[in-house]
Amino acid sequence: MKLKVLFAYGDLAERASVEFFARDLCIELIRNGHEVVILSSHPGAILPELEGIGVRLVAHIDEVGSAPDVIQTSRRYDAILTSLRFPQTPLVWFLHGGAPWIESPPRLPSVRQHVVCDYAWQEPVARDLGADENDVVVLPLFFDPERCASRLPLPEKPERAVLIDGNRQGTHIPFVREACRRHGVDLDVFEEHSDTVSYRIPDIVSKYDLVFARGQVALEAIAVGCAVVPCDEAGCGELVTKSNVLEMWTSGFGRRIMTEPLMPRTLERILSTYDAKAIEACSQFVQAYCSTEAVTPQVTDLYENVITSVREHPNDTAALCIAAAKELASIGEYGDSIRPSTLRDEDRAGGLKTVGQKFKSLFKGSTASKE
Repeated sequence: MKLKVLFAYGDLAERASVEFFARDLCIELIRNGHEVVILSSHPGAILPELEGIGVRLVAHIDEVGSAPDVIQTSRRYDAILTSLRFPQTPLVWFLHGGAPWIESPPRLPSVRQHVVCDYAWQEPVARDLGADENDVVVLPLFFDPERCASRLPLPEKPERAVLIDGNRQGTHIPFVREACRRHGVDLDVFEEHSDTVSYRIPDIVSKYDLVFARGQVALEAIAVGCAVVPCDEAGCGELVTKSNVLEMWTSGFGRRIMTEPLMPRTLERILSTYDAKAIEACSQFVQAYCSTEAVTPQVTDLYENVITSVREHPNDTAALCIAAAKELASIGEYGDSIRPSTLRDEDRAGGLKTVGQKFKSLFKGSTASKE
């Protein structure tokens, strides 16, 4: 079943988990013959990697054309916009973080499936929605195998290490550097979100034996064949091996498994568990189960399930409009938490807040301003 999929991501200007996710999934859907449209007024971060492969990029919703078969988004205001424009198209909501309002799940009848990227979010999201935990699907991180060519076999002992700093704080760097010095390992440091780095993560990490990183970078480093220690300024995890890779993958290589204190002696102990053969087996697991080739069929199954759901039980347009109005009203309550940098300009942020306050006043039974 070939589908028309609308990715509604108004802002893709950063290079973070949402952007990487959208990029890799779009590419794999195109490879499988699906039609992909990206609705985004700020697609800068991933645009160079999507040009020329068949993805259609539009800046205005009227340019989408005919109704898509399914809508996917992680942004609350994009969910409202696309649901009102295409009221009988099902929406799949992907949660990548817990930012106030912007990335919290909307309460819209058009949202037929909620998806989270690790098990840490499954229960909180279900509780917030008043749903059963099993109704929230967990879809862990994945990588594009065409970007992650395998490196040469690892040496018996690590010689070169790299730390990819994802938070621009760098407070953990001195601890990692000291542990590497004591272990006889040279350490280089890169900032993940730098344009010169983020496009080339697999190429960069392939030159090193040991990688300190988290999230998507950690996954891609394992896929390439590097030894990986999940790490950021909050703490670190154990060296990723075949025995713990499943738990770490389903935890997003994030803070849920980074429970060790950032101390040189702790990091030294972790480095002492380095085993080239065990790390190779870990990489083979990731290549087999965590690639876009392995995961995308699960996504298309979700798409087809929600399409069937709407076909059998169409959205109530009136109920959808009321739900969307309530969502807009909530902007009046949370407007101060909507950062202009998220919406890319202060006018848009202020405009959303003003609209939200007017809708909120309507739901309180007062008369909205005619401004």
